[in-house]
Amino acid sequence: MSAQMFGELLPNGISILIGICVTLVGFRVFGKKPGVSEEADRWHAKTGKWLKLLGPVIVLGGLVSLVATTNKYWPRTADGWSRHTTTDGACSVEFPHAPEHDVGSEGEENRLVVSLSGRNVNYSLTFSDVPEWTGIPLEEQFNKLREHYMGKSSGSTTPLLLDERVLTENGFPGREYHIAVGHQFVTRIKVFINGSRVYRAIAVNPPDIELDSKSQRFIDSFRFEIRKP
Repeated sequence: MSAQMFGELLPNGISILIGICVTLVGFRVFGKKPGVSEEADRWHAKTGKWLKLLGPVIVLGGLVSLVATTNKYWPRTADGWSRHTTTDGACSVEFPHAPEHDVGSEGEENRLVVSLSGRNVNYSLTFSDVPEWTGIPLEEQFNKLREHYMGKSSGSTTPLLLDERVLTENGFPGREYHIAVGHQFVTRIKVFINGSRVYRAIAVNPPDIELDSKSQRFIDSFRFEIRKP
């Protein structure tokens, strides 16, 4: 659970607890019992019935808000896509089904991967630390990343950069790349830099209208669960 999610859930939990307490006071589970104090009996005769109504309303409101907040972070759509978060709680993305965890190459950690082997489709969410880039201008870091992705091709096929977009998400700078490798694959990449840590959402698929749509959905679902200080 990310700190941002906890911060949004906490008020809902407090509201539910307040509603429960108000209800218990209304039914005189909390406070002075009947006959102990005439003043308390008179006060309860005036307000007790309202507390019995108000308490459950507060609880219900807190529960509705709690469910809405939970679904915001852990939604599962009718077609089975669900959101999964990196182990550092920094970012998340929607996968078509539960991803596998592994450690990728080049020091990538918490590599969440879904592969549809029958259709040559791969979705991944990764992060890795690149401390040797400390002090290098941000634009130069993105240039290095673009060159790295453009160099990932099999055989003699030269990758073609179809699109490059400048992004900012919760204060973090990023880029989105669309790269074609001949007529074999289309790669969509969202990459963000947070200090010496690099986050990536990558979708690879053969050219196909349906697969292109699903890959773009995967990329577009990327979001940060934290904000830049």
